[in-house]
Amino acid sequence: DMLCNFDTFPKLYKKLSENLSRVYEQSFNQLEIIDSPAKDKGKIIISCKNTNITGFDLQKMLKKEKIEIEMAYPSYGLLIATIFDRDEGFDRLIKALKKIDDNLVYANNFSDFSYQIPKKKFEISDTLGKSKKTIKFSESNNQICGQFVYAYPPGIPIIAPGELIDERIICLLYTS
Repeated sequence: DMLCNFDTFPKLYKKLSENLSRVYEQSFNQLEIIDSPAKDKGKIIISCKNTNITGFDLQKMLKKEKIEIEMAYPSYGLLIATIFDRDEGFDRLIKALKKIDDNLVYANNFSDFSYQIPKKKFEISDTLGKSKKTIKFSESNNQICGQFVYAYPPGIPIIAPGELIDERIICLLYTS
């Protein structure tokens, strides 16, 4: 019934927004929920930077709390929230993150994850018509990307055509 009634979608979206606000309002001693005005709030990025765990450890710890994450990287974990997630799921996530955070200690792990949108030099549509050449990724600093580069799972573009490849992008992809 809920899937067939389009009138329920605005209510579901409002509920999702309320639950995401609860998640982003949490403060932790060690973990950090990454936020930015341009970021999709439904993609919950939990940074393990300067803790004694990795994103892979976080994934295992959350799995013990019956929470599956979308993707783990060395310095963070990514969860994706949808309008079909229930209040109980968000409650369980918040409780699990607090429990995990209470057992973490500061550790200078030298990871440097930050959420920054790449600099756009051309629109995607303009880039697609331009001539391109294949170069080694390690030599692509200050080049303009000619095609989408995705992180799998879940298939999220790290950089898109027309965006500038910089050292931060290269490091992110080499350490992930």
